[in-house]
Amino acid sequence: MDQRSDLQALDLAGEALDRRRAAVKASALPRLDASAAWSWTDGSPYSEDQWIEGGLMLSWTPFAANTRAAQAAAVSAERDAVARDALEARRGLNTEIQSALAALATARDAVEVGRRGIEQATETLRVERERHAAGRSTTNDLLDAEAALREQRTLFEIAKLEVVSAWVELWLVSGSDDPEELVAGMG
Repeated sequence: MDQRSDLQALDLAGEALDRRRAAVKASALPRLDASAAWSWTDGSPYSEDQWIEGGLMLSWTPFAANTRAAQAAAVSAERDAVARDALEARRGLNTEIQSALAALATARDAVEVGRRGIEQATETLRVERERHAAGRSTTNDLLDAEAALREQRTLFEIAKLEVVSAWVELWLVSGSDDPEELVAGMG
């Protein structure tokens, strides 16, 4: 579930907001900037051949018109909103995964029902053939039994396709490379 890019984006947005809040709070600390330079010339008679310069600058704004606390609170509120969005997205995703797992279980059960339907239709066709051979049923009854068997086979093939469709849906919803681990937790 954590492989989904939308959830990763929300997590990264939260981390970025945490860092922005820390930067706002860190702006109350003194700042020291240092610079250094080395210069040289090509031998002009009016200048020295080389020299070194350096500098330090200390800046500190302990009171920034009392705006740091408000900025930090605004960033914290934004972070809380992103955290709530991430929680809501995870809950929605969990619901989607549970729905996809239920659809997969239903599709698997439909395959088993289709298999039993084929067995029953095959047996019904066998009985109708024997009845037709004995002259106790019409050709229409035999054709109806054959049509029922074809219909059960079609339903069985559709049920197998529904299993594949449910697997694909589970894979897409979970964002997992291996949705089998989700199915293993199902049963």
